Amino acid sequence: MATPVDVGEPDGAPRLNKINGNYPNPFNPQTAIRFASAQAGKGEIRIFSVGGQLVRSLKTTVVAGANEVRWNGKRDDGTPLASGVYFYKIVFPNGESFRAPSSLVLVK
Repeated sequence: MATPVDVGEPDGAPRLNKINGNYPNPFNPQTAIRFASAQAGKGEIRIFSVGGQLVRSLKTTVVAGANEVRWNGKRDDGTPLASGVYFYKIVFPNGESFRAPSSLVLVK
């Protein structure tokens, strides 16, 4: 008798939300933040300074499955940020949010 194997959802969408990191890291002038979402809808990536200040909010339309959002190292008002370490959090369409396990490193 064969052992059952979990192959995920038939449409290929993940069952859970997941952050896949960003590439390249360190980056200049931009990086791609990659994640997988269990459902489609409106999402947001919030980028913070090491002091915890929100420096950028990237609102995006999320698809069920793999997603990628690019960040150019600028604040919401378009001014460039200084070289340094930044952190991000993803807010998924179902309201779940996760802080990324790693940081974004902007190098100029």
